[in-house]
Parts: sequence; structure tokens; C-alpha cells
Amino acid sequence: MAAEDFQRVILLDIKAVMAHYHLAHVYRRTGRKPEALRSLQTVIRLLKKMGETETIPDAKDWTVPGLLERCGAELKQLEK
Repeated sequence: MAAEDFQRVILLDIKAVMAHYHLAHVYRRTGRKPEALRSLQTVIRLLKKMGETETIPDAKDWTVPGLLERCGAELKQLEK
């Protein structure tokens, strides 16, 4: 999927955690570091509003704590 596809999903559901997450990866792969950082920060903010045992829609086997940890590591990597 392209950035535009994930942006459309986000327009329909601003809280679509996985759309923000995948959009961050698209931005990162295309050299759009500021946008990737912003998308990952959005994912972290949304996840922190969820309960630790809450199901993340469209996240397959990801848990809230697991995805938070992953996003934190990716954010640190991007901030270098």
C-alpha cells in the first residue's frame, strides 16, 4: 500500500493505530523522516490511551505493550 492508501484509512478513522504505524514505515522507506517520526509519535499516543490487554484492530498478534516497545525503539532509531 502507498502512503495515500493509509492516509485514506486515517481520514475514515483517526484512531486507526495500524494505519498510522504502516504509514510511518512508508514514510521511512521514502526518506520522509519528519513524517515518519510524527506517525510513530501518533501511534505511541494512541496506544497509551488503550488498556494493556485491549485488542488493537488489524494488528494480528501485536499487543499494546509489544507495539509500544517496538514503536519506541523505532522512534529512537529515527531520531539518530
